[in-house]
Amino acid sequence: MPDPSEAVATHLRPYDDARDRGQVREICRNVYGGTDRIPHLLPHLAASTSDYPLVLIDTASDTVVAFVNLARRFSRASAAPLFLLEAIRVAEHARGRGLGTAITAAAQLHAQRLSHRTASVRIMTTTIPDNRAAARIFDKLQFLPRGICHIWPHPNQIRHLRTDNAAKGAKFHSALEMLDELRIVLPLSSSSACWTQVRDKTFALEIVRRMSASSGSELFPLWYTPATAEDLVDPFLDPGGLDRSVWILQREREVPAIAFVAIDGNGGHIRDHFASAVVADLDAAEALIAFLAQFSNLGAFCLALDMTLTPAKISQSRILGSVQTDPFIIYESAPES
Repeated sequence: MPDPSEAVATHLRPYDDARDRGQVREICRNVYGGTDRIPHLLPHLAASTSDYPLVLIDTASDTVVAFVNLARRFSRASAAPLFLLEAIRVAEHARGRGLGTAITAAAQLHAQRLSHRTASVRIMTTTIPDNRAAARIFDKLQFLPRGICHIWPHPNQIRHLRTDNAAKGAKFHSALEMLDELRIVLPLSSSSACWTQVRDKTFALEIVRRMSASSGSELFPLWYTPATAEDLVDPFLDPGGLDRSVWILQREREVPAIAFVAIDGNGGHIRDHFASAVVADLDAAEALIAFLAQFSNLGAFCLALDMTLTPAKISQSRILGSVQTDPFIIYESAPES
C-alpha cells in the first residue's frame, strides 16, 4: 500500500493519444471488472472538439498516474458554461495519495481557463452509490449531490446478452428482440400511447420547463436544465438528422413524458442506442419503452430515467421492476459566492 504521507509531485497536461493511450489503457484495465468503456473511447475523445481529456503526470518518472475527461456541454456567453467531469481514473499503484482529488481540482481550474472565467463555471459529474472514494473526492471539493437516476436495463445485462448471442453467431436486430431476451412482455395498452415528434425549439423548451416545474428533475434529460436546454436541444431538432429526435407523449390535456432519442449506427461515441427522458409516472415510463421498441433502426437500447422514478416506484412496475437498473448519483460543483 502506498504511504499517504508520501507526497507525489505532479503536473497536468492534455491527453496525447499517441503518447498516452497505452498507459491510460493500463490504468483502466481492471476498472469495472475489465469492462471499462474509456479505453475504447480514447481516440474519439482525443479528436473531439467538445471533449478535453487530461492526464496527471508523475513528474519524477514522467508517467501517467491519473486520467479524466472534461466534456463541454454549454457555451452561450450569457450563462455559466457547463462541463461534464467524466471518468476519473487513478493508477492502482498510486491510489491513496490524493491524486483523484488532485486531478479533479486541476480539471476544475482547466474548465475555468477554457471558459476564460475565474468563476461561474458549472461542473457536473456522476458516480455509482457505493464508490466511496469518488464520494470523498466530491465532498472535499464541495460538490453537491443532486439526486440518483437509473439506467434501465443495467448495461451489464445488455453486454451479457450480446456476448451470449455472439457466441451463438446471432445479434439483436430490433429492440423487441432485446426485450424478448429479457423476458419482458409489453402490455397492449402501452403500445397504443400517442407519441408525437417535436421539431419546434420553442415548444420543446417549454415542455422541458413545464416538466421541470411540475414533476421532472432539472438534470434530465441529458443533463438539461431549463437554462442549458436552449443550446443542447438543437442537434435533436435538426430536420436532417436521422440519429437524434425529440418526442412527447400526449395524454388527454397533459404531456407526461418527453424523450430524447440518440441512435448510433456507426459504433461511435455512444456505445448503445440511448434514450433519456423525463416522465411523470410509471405509466409514461412503460409507454416509452413500448414506443422505443417500435423503432426499426433501434437495436438494444438503454433508458435514463429521471430521478422522480425512485427505486420504490420502479419496483412497482411489471416492466421496469423485472430487470436490474444501474443507479448513479449526480453531483454538481457548488456555486461560486
